Amino acid sequence: MNPSASNPDFSNLSEEASRALENWIESLLVGTISPEEFEQLESILQQSAAARDLYLERVHLHSALQWELGAQAVHAAYRTLQESGLPPATERPGLMQENLSALEEEVFSLQESSGSAISKKQFLGWAIAASLLLCGGVVAWQTLDVKSVFSIPSTTVVQNESPSVEVEKWQGEEPLHIPEVEPALFQPSFDFAHKLEVLRPAIWEASPEEEATRVKLTAGLVKITFEDERCITIQGPAEFSLQDESCELFLGLLSVYLPIWSEGFSFQADGLRIEEPGVSFGVSKDHAGRIQLAVFRGEVHAQADARYLGIPQVLEVTRDEGLEIEPSGTITTSIMNAQHRFAALKEPFDFTLPLLANASFEYPRSLLQADRVPSGWTLVSHPIANADRMLVRGGILSHNQRHLEQLPKPHGKQWAFLETRRFADGRVTHTSLHQAAGLVVAGATYQLQGTVGRPHRPAKDEEPLHYSISLFAGSADEGPTQPLQVWNSPQLLAPGESGDFSLEYQVPPDSILAGDQLFVVLSAAPLDRPGVQHILFDQVRLDRKAVP
Repeated sequence: MNPSASNPDFSNLSEEASRALENWIESLLVGTISPEEFEQLESILQQSAAARDLYLERVHLHSALQWELGAQAVHAAYRTLQESGLPPATERPGLMQENLSALEEEVFSLQESSGSAISKKQFLGWAIAASLLLCGGVVAWQTLDVKSVFSIPSTTVVQNESPSVEVEKWQGEEPLHIPEVEPALFQPSFDFAHKLEVLRPAIWEASPEEEATRVKLTAGLVKITFEDERCITIQGPAEFSLQDESCELFLGLLSVYLPIWSEGFSFQADGLRIEEPGVSFGVSKDHAGRIQLAVFRGEVHAQADARYLGIPQVLEVTRDEGLEIEPSGTITTSIMNAQHRFAALKEPFDFTLPLLANASFEYPRSLLQADRVPSGWTLVSHPIANADRMLVRGGILSHNQRHLEQLPKPHGKQWAFLETRRFADGRVTHTSLHQAAGLVVAGATYQLQGTVGRPHRPAKDEEPLHYSISLFAGSADEGPTQPLQVWNSPQLLAPGESGDFSLEYQVPPDSILAGDQLFVVLSAAPLDRPGVQHILFDQVRLDRKAVP
């Protein structure tokens, strides 16, 4: 459909020019014109009245053909209704025909006043509008519902009779009466639960007597909440067993939320067992026996029995990760974007809930020759503007460092470490790590837990350990600015020792800082005399207890 390469004269539309222009117009109507051809066609139509006349002629022919093709289905349906004994209805012209008439009047009015050339902008708008109206009219005719065109009486229903069969004719005088039948539906009893919510209509199925503890959800979506705010959400079809202190999945999908204060509850699915509080996760098991786990919140320690790995082992799965266990025993870990299967089971995200990323400081992996900042955390040196030759260190350390051999192994393979240093001339410097963890909620009680360690140093390092653990309020732009609670050296450790800490803080009900960003701050503290100290942290967790 490309025009001749001899650049024909379009002023008088010779045979060669008409043929080239017709090819371009046809390409435009069927949507195969290139940008270069469209620009040339636009330029020709602006400059030549004869070209505009030919354009209108081809557009009208094209639209008439499309109208006939689109109307054939409607006319065939109309004849079918007539043969069924229905009274004829007045045939209405399509909206496209009316729009084309209006378009013709507008275009011809422009042609009559074409003593002044049509501007490029006006003609482009007109061409786009004409194309849209053509497409819209064709789609309207091809998808038109016959019931919206013809009026069908509701008082008489005629059914064609076979020559050998008597067919009853219903005149619509009395409505048909269909008796209502209420099926006997099985409803399981969860007496130990606080609340049962039906999020989508649920259909339950009774289990055989020998499997009385099993429950089958044929269809629907239900949410079961306990007194301590534990929450189980099940999507049918699913088969599971639920007791006050345990849940087992046999088939289907479900999600589990265990608050930090919940104790003694366990979940299992064919050899996979989870007992970790303060987590939210989803689990699925298909008919083939494949198990998939996705973690929504916290860090899950999934216990796989010996038949999968040869020996019992704990698999660590952090937030936004997942794992998959095949029936053959093959285990795939560190699966990203594993949550899409559980989209309907996840709770709406609450931005006020505290949430720490990379709480065990496992990412990225430490290099022995360089300090690296743990992902999700911000490392700050104090004072920020240090003098020359004030080397400041902080970040993460691998547990296999020589001076860390006397310490118990961390939760993972790395420690976070901070440094505090005092020079002989009186200069002091130290480092800190902080991370935003939700919003400050008035009246809420926060629990901060973790492990702190002190590496082994020479005997001259006998000064008490200097560090602090804090909760701050602030903003995303300025960081932590207003201290809520500061705990100074809650664990006094000797070199080569480590210990756990558990700290609580309640926000005043009328706190003016409610709604500000909540920060966890881990910091080394300045020394009283010249020297150097390293402070180690591991598995730091922040949880919010129920708001009164």
